[in-house]
Amino acid sequence: MTQTQEEKLYTPKQAAQHLEITEDVLKKWARDFNIQTERTSGGHRRYSKTNIEELMGIKEKIREQNWSMKQVQQWRNGEEEVFVSHEEKSVLENKMDKLLQQREEDQELLKQTLQAMIRLEQEVLKTNQKVTLLEQEIAERDQLIAEREKTRDKQFIEEVKSTLEEKKPQKRKGIFSRLFG
Repeated sequence: MTQTQEEKLYTPKQAAQHLEITEDVLKKWARDFNIQTERTSGGHRRYSKTNIEELMGIKEKIREQNWSMKQVQQWRNGEEEVFVSHEEKSVLENKMDKLLQQREEDQELLKQTLQAMIRLEQEVLKTNQKVTLLEQEIAERDQLIAEREKTRDKQFIEEVKSTLEEKKPQKRKGIFSRLFG
């Protein structure tokens, strides 16, 4: 009798290769999760396509969804309600992804804000240095102006005195000073 593709049975080695696991893991999962396998007349295990599909589901739960062996056993025993459904998990994962994305955006914004603050602080320091230099320059100019004003005032006073001396009427000499003088 010829076996069709659906009736084909696989050796443990073939099944393990198809599932990309070791034969030891295959044997342990078949035992722990009560996979009903066929046996040859010599007592050797053979895996059907259905067995391989069941084991593929178990592998996905353990390796991709990080389920524990106990969780997989509960799932196999029909205790699915113990776990968050795939749709609920997807909703939670989406919310978590959005929160993580928002966090990344917030961190980038914070980084940009800090960089802007550093630039502003540097500009403030430069401006303060310029202000200090301008204040020193103003103080020097004020001192120079004060010195020039003193010099000008002295010159002005001297000129006024000189002018007053020139314009001062000579004293009239009295008779005695003219006669004796």
